[in-house]
Amino acid sequence: MSHFNFIFDTTQISRFLTQSTLITIALMAVFYYQTAQAQIPSRIFVTEISCSQIGIWESGTCTLTGDVDIPLIIQRSGVTLDGNGYTVNAGAGLNNATISVMAPSVTVKNVVIQSTAQSAINILPIAAGVVIENVIMDEPRVGVTVQAEDSVNGVRSHYDIFKLCQDPTG
Repeated sequence: MSHFNFIFDTTQISRFLTQSTLITIALMAVFYYQTAQAQIPSRIFVTEISCSQIGIWESGTCTLTGDVDIPLIIQRSGVTLDGNGYTVNAGAGLNNATISVMAPSVTVKNVVIQSTAQSAINILPIAAGVVIENVIMDEPRVGVTVQAEDSVNGVRSHYDIFKLCQDPTG
């Protein structure tokens, strides 16, 4: 009967195990990163269903329950976004704005907007009757952009409102 003797070099085994462990950790990190990125939305459309990600929905109003760090889009008529004193701290979303209003009769109120976008709020031509109430805007290049379209010539214009109000103390 034959016997085989195996001679192992412990340095080679150690190097192999170290490399295998590093490759396994790298693959796990890539998988985890892709999974985490897939779960983070890049913007929220404010609706009855999606409001639960940022607040509480009641009778057409989405009331924030904490600070929000992604852009918001309002596409439904009659929706109210009540910031409840919280902050939306986000860069540009749709229409290069932190909050984009794309429907008529929308109200945005009681919110602080810290923005690195072109506009803190962008109101599209189809969004007539938008109300902005008790909103503080910090750092956007333009506070509110109101887009308008000439129905005769089809010319689209942008009206940028730089200061909505002045500090009464200074």
